[in-house]
Amino acid sequence: MKKICLLVLLILLVFCKFGFSISYVSQVPLNGGEVNEIAICVSNPTIIYAGAGHGWLWKSIDSGENWVPTKFYEATESGADVLVVHPTNANIVMARASEYGRLFKSEDGGETWAEIGTNDFYSKVSIVKIVASEKTPGTFYLLANDLLILDGVIFKSIDAGSTWTKTNFTSGGKGVTDFCIDKDDVIYVGAINVTPQSFVKFEQANSGELFKSTDGGTNWQIIKTFNSAVAFTSISSNTLAVVTANGSEPGVYISTTSGTGFVYKNIPWVGTGDAITVSTDGAKVYFLSFSIIKLSTMTATDWSDFIAISTGAVNGNRTIWSKNILIDPSNPNNFYMNDWYENAFLKSTDTAVTWRVSNKGINGLLVYEGCKDPAGNIYVLGRAGIFKSIDNGLTWNEVYNPSVVYGQVIQFDAGVISAPTTSHVYAAGADRLWTSSDAGTTWTEVIYSSGFAPAKNIVFNKTNPAIGYAAFRKINTTAVTSNKYIYKTTDYGATWTQLNLEGMSVQALAIDPINPTILYAGLGEIADWQETVYAGGGIYRIVDDGTSVSWTKLGLDNKSPYRIAVDTTGVIYAASCDVGSRTTGPLYISRDNGVTWNQFNITSESGSDLWTSAGGPKDLEYSDSIVYFCNWNGVYGSVNNGETFQLIAEKKDVGTPSCLIIGSMYTGASRGFYKLTWSGSTILTETISKPKVYAFPNPFNANSVAVTTLKYMVPQNKTVTSLKISIYNIAGELVYEESDNTLLSGGRGYYYTWDGTNQSGEKCAEGVYIVVFDSNLDTARTKIVIVH
Repeated sequence: MKKICLLVLLILLVFCKFGFSISYVSQVPLNGGEVNEIAICVSNPTIIYAGAGHGWLWKSIDSGENWVPTKFYEATESGADVLVVHPTNANIVMARASEYGRLFKSEDGGETWAEIGTNDFYSKVSIVKIVASEKTPGTFYLLANDLLILDGVIFKSIDAGSTWTKTNFTSGGKGVTDFCIDKDDVIYVGAINVTPQSFVKFEQANSGELFKSTDGGTNWQIIKTFNSAVAFTSISSNTLAVVTANGSEPGVYISTTSGTGFVYKNIPWVGTGDAITVSTDGAKVYFLSFSIIKLSTMTATDWSDFIAISTGAVNGNRTIWSKNILIDPSNPNNFYMNDWYENAFLKSTDTAVTWRVSNKGINGLLVYEGCKDPAGNIYVLGRAGIFKSIDNGLTWNEVYNPSVVYGQVIQFDAGVISAPTTSHVYAAGADRLWTSSDAGTTWTEVIYSSGFAPAKNIVFNKTNPAIGYAAFRKINTTAVTSNKYIYKTTDYGATWTQLNLEGMSVQALAIDPINPTILYAGLGEIADWQETVYAGGGIYRIVDDGTSVSWTKLGLDNKSPYRIAVDTTGVIYAASCDVGSRTTGPLYISRDNGVTWNQFNITSESGSDLWTSAGGPKDLEYSDSIVYFCNWNGVYGSVNNGETFQLIAEKKDVGTPSCLIIGSMYTGASRGFYKLTWSGSTILTETISKPKVYAFPNPFNANSVAVTTLKYMVPQNKTVTSLKISIYNIAGELVYEESDNTLLSGGRGYYYTWDGTNQSGEKCAEGVYIVVFDSNLDTARTKIVIVH
């Protein structure tokens, strides 16, 4: 026990007033993630790095069997989406910070990072890829789109990335997509017929060119033009493979003469996640197509047609999106592949035939939405699948993956899920809605609304969960729409009917927690991806008494509410898109049933307006008298009906939050899935008739927090003359005891601190501990939870 001089509170008041909040964040182990790129050390191929643009850079030292995070996020507050490793020194790695495009370098295997490059460089250049020279270790080439001169460019470094010099390469005003380098430093660059920009719109390109340099980037020539767009390139032992998409000739082009002539293999459909690699001897080409590895083999006269060879986790049933297929240079039987969907990393030890997911330690699965059923079971949506935990997130099982069932890409990254009973679960993704009546074991499609986006909300009547509502919106629209976007079920989701409420797309739907015959809907058109239409529809109150349905507009004209929450006192909260500025705007609050609305103003920790600096709420929820929202800055909570909000979890702790799961609070964020423990800060006013004990923080992380503070409050008009403290584990065994103190000064309160160790100074295990204060007045107890 560490005492702070028995800090005495000399409070001479009839009431004891104090306030504090408990806030603790812990990551839930949910393996997987959307890995953008992997990189291997040629001279030490057991070392592999995996970068996820959403917030992580992991490292494996055992060929991808186990993974640990590097300190990249701590240094950058960003994920990594472009990687390269020094060919002869596995400790030297460079990575692009995905959030703002700057380049960082580590020389100690990812423990520390330093930015390289200048502001002038980053203000105009968007990095595409970096490759290392095996012929001249320490030489690197960087492919980028120059946003100032609108050209594809290449920079060269001869000092392992410390300084860079622009080469003579120019794409002629075309966007560059990929490049590769052979063992003799011959470089090949792919370009497509779109304007260079930060994110090249590959889908708009239908032709491209292939450039070549044989002198380290000094001189260049176009060696091939294509009637399709160049997506990927790969070179080994003079065999060059090029993947093209769109246009009139999508497929794979193969040259065994370093690009002087090509054999064309037609592939009807090619995507930007269909990677390619050439075997170390140049005799085989491996191509990921429709989530299955296909192989073409060189014969005496030609290249064979591609045939499917892969099984296991890469069998064509489960969506795989990859830009890297790597071959172990020391053992060509070992293949490695990134997956941007949710598996993170896949591995084969039999030349790309049998594949398995190998992501132990990659706890970075993105959770886009989630819910808890009444029994506390958790359901979450990854990009491609639905996952369930029955033990508070300790273990997980994928209970549904529609891509496996339908044989096509169906994503949940804009979906929703709801579980109003322990048996009934509802999930929406793409333009479909599924229901399960057996706790997620089997699923049935109940709505297919072609042209609609995933349901924006699925809400249920808490007193009669057979009644529920699902709201949709229109996608790919170029004009304001009018449709019946709200569906209703009265039989636990077995059948659904459209309500006779026609209007703009429904961006948000909420049900009144006290009167479930009342709902609130946010209407409007919000541009997404290639859409251009913004239109405000305002917020509506819907009344459904079981016989008739009607709605009335409440306000928020020229705004599109995209998140709505209602508390038990009738306060309505609406996160709204301002269609004038085309931004996800601030939070609006109405305390008079929607008659008047006031913008809630809040400043960030730096003192700037939060909505300007960190964007509008990504999610908004009400639970157990607390209103929560999350945005780019973190997760916030209010215990006083939205009068004030307090920061619960910061971006530096969890990444960028994307959703909130109520029950016990969880957040899906760019760095994974997290549980939040928060009590809210309130001023407590009470008459103390008996001694009381409080602990803060609680739960107490003995690894990251030095001490927890124990507050012993003395009743008014009473005096403590002796005080003894004992701490027991849940089995009743004495862990620590502080001797009886009789040298007390008659104060109203005493503060003690505990560092989580036992009488011998050893760190206590995780679990619940009972703190007992014995005094001449009475015995007071409290519980402390230790976590590591």
